[in-house]
Amino acid sequence: MKQITIVDYGSGNVLSAQQSFIKVIKDNGIEAKVLISSDLNDIKKSSHLVLPGQGAFATCMNGIKKIPGLYEELKEFAIIKKKPFLGICVGMQLLASDSEENGLHKGFGWIEGHI
Repeated sequence: MKQITIVDYGSGNVLSAQQSFIKVIKDNGIEAKVLISSDLNDIKKSSHLVLPGQGAFATCMNGIKKIPGLYEELKEFAIIKKKPFLGICVGMQLLASDSEENGLHKGFGWIEGHI
């Protein structure tokens, strides 16, 4: 069974994302469960990760930095292990090199580009 984890780092409409995934799973007979969590162990056990984001780039990046080890675990999951990862809205923008929204802010750098 797939475990889809929606990463909760304080920015993003996690409940709306969860309900959307639950509907798609149900409508298509997919064997999966959807979890909202920032627990590193939950992330490690996941088959798929979703990184939502709502608000300003810097606010979202700071939310991730406030959770010890979260960025490193996201990188391990997506870049090292190459497991399915979906960024939604600012969650996708964070994957870029940087953002010029309200000043210059460094992103994850997983995708070359500027926001």
